[in-house]
Amino acid sequence: RAGADRGTGTPEVPSNPPATSAGQLRVLTAPPLRVAPEAPSVGAAGVPKSSRRASGPPSTVEAPKATLDQSVVLSAPPLRDVAQPPPSARSEGRRRDGVGATAAGPDLSGTPLARAEQSGKVEIVVEGRARVVDGDTLVLEEGDGEKERIRILGIDAPETKQSCQGPDGQGYACGVESGAYLRQLIQDDPVQCLAAKRDMYSRILGVCFDERTGTELGEEMVRAGEAVAYTQYSKAYVPVEAQARESKRGLWGGEFENPWDYRKAKRSAAKATAGSGP
Repeated sequence: RAGADRGTGTPEVPSNPPATSAGQLRVLTAPPLRVAPEAPSVGAAGVPKSSRRASGPPSTVEAPKATLDQSVVLSAPPLRDVAQPPPSARSEGRRRDGVGATAAGPDLSGTPLARAEQSGKVEIVVEGRARVVDGDTLVLEEGDGEKERIRILGIDAPETKQSCQGPDGQGYACGVESGAYLRQLIQDDPVQCLAAKRDMYSRILGVCFDERTGTELGEEMVRAGEAVAYTQYSKAYVPVEAQARESKRGLWGGEFENPWDYRKAKRSAAKATAGSGP
């Protein structure tokens, strides 16, 4: 028709289009297929189970055009970029000194690892059953029977023989109570500690957490007022300490001497005694 011949208007389509003959071909052009990117799977802690994400714009696949001897075949691309979930810190087992460790607790990229790295790159990861020495010190026994002494990074708890004054003005064994609170937190659960270095006594300075509950031990000790923030090594727990002080929890409900001042006084007294001699 005139409109169709001149390229204007809309050509009429016969209600019964003729069948394709050897000299005729109907070209089928399929629209592009677009694949929407899949949202990442999210674990219980709100952290994506995989860090692998498809990059770039959605892929577009053009359907091939038919020829005399070929049929039109549409081949859609895979709809998902299947990524393996990151390995669990537990399933990987412990890692020893000199290993650039990336394992962490319940929150791999969050608080525990970040706090441990305040003193350098995490190079030590140990896990095992814990024996509480006092409110800031553990001995971890690993699967092979090896034992590691751990000083919880960023906190300082009363010494075992230290006494404090309670809200009623009566003295109590705050050092013993602090250790008992840490035992109650851990019970018989496995503990994992992340560390960047050791202290002058060869103890691991680590951020530790209960592997079953995910509780970060140092943070919880300060929150409960059973230990104070030890800013010589880390200031991570200063905000938590402020909350405990305001709420008068634990040590903050009465009066106490800072553990480092108590130790200093004990050393001075010991030197004075040794200097006096017989």
